[in-house]
Amino acid sequence: MSGRGALSDLRVLDLSTSLAEATGRILVDLGAEVVKIEPPGGCESRFAPPFAGAQRPAPGQVDPESSLFWRAWGQGKKSVVLDLDAPADREKFLALVDTADVLIESFTPGVMDAKGLGQAALRARNPMLLYVSVSPFGQTGPYAKLPATDLTLAAAGGLLNMTGEGDRPPVPVGLPETAHLGATQAAADVLMALYARSRDGRGQHLDSSIQAAVLWSLMYVTGFAALGQDPPQTGDDRVKRKGTMEIIPGLYLPSVEPCKDGFVAMVLVLAAQGALSFNNAMKWLGSRACSTPT
Repeated sequence: MSGRGALSDLRVLDLSTSLAEATGRILVDLGAEVVKIEPPGGCESRFAPPFAGAQRPAPGQVDPESSLFWRAWGQGKKSVVLDLDAPADREKFLALVDTADVLIESFTPGVMDAKGLGQAALRARNPMLLYVSVSPFGQTGPYAKLPATDLTLAAAGGLLNMTGEGDRPPVPVGLPETAHLGATQAAADVLMALYARSRDGRGQHLDSSIQAAVLWSLMYVTGFAALGQDPPQTGDDRVKRKGTMEIIPGLYLPSVEPCKDGFVAMVLVLAAQGALSFNNAMKWLGSRACSTPT
């Protein structure tokens, strides 16, 4: 990255698991200094698939730079290896906390508190610290400590119910994405909290729920949720789903259309953003139709 970004004066300590690796990456792109705190042997994201090469490495034989997941989400981050259970390394970590603006963690709720490194302890030490906790269902509530996968979070957030066709069960999105939705929302939360801190000089604890972020990503669906209703053709009337989506009551647009060599799935967005993408798509289709022999 060349030049100075919007967050170039900020230091971020990144203790996240793969659930929230994207949070720090976004802050890197905005110019922040992001320091990845890794245990001896490397953070778990360095060993997350997919890997460079034709085959997955055997256990214990993984190059810490071969994970394509880490290459994508760890890019631009600095790295410090510390064993937080070792007294000397713990003191080094606390010294870094004193200089930090943001700390990101995505452990099971309660894990950092048990280590004496929870938000209350670290914010007492550094009152301006923004302590970001990313978790599947938030820090409190009946599901806070339950295990979760991309599939269960897609279901709990409502995304899974919006997929598939009327005569078949819902199907998951092909690429695991729920954690990235939560991590991206956490980065947005940091920006808002930085603005608040610039006004009152105080840090915050940011509790970012992946499930909530998934729901917010569904756009118009949240309006039905606020009324305690299912969007059309996703509840008991799911069997009526015909490859169209109801943008507003009475206005149906195709979402799956047959083509010469299969099917194409489309998502049409209203307003200026939608007009730009739709017009460009129509121009591309027109150019293809004119250049392809009949």
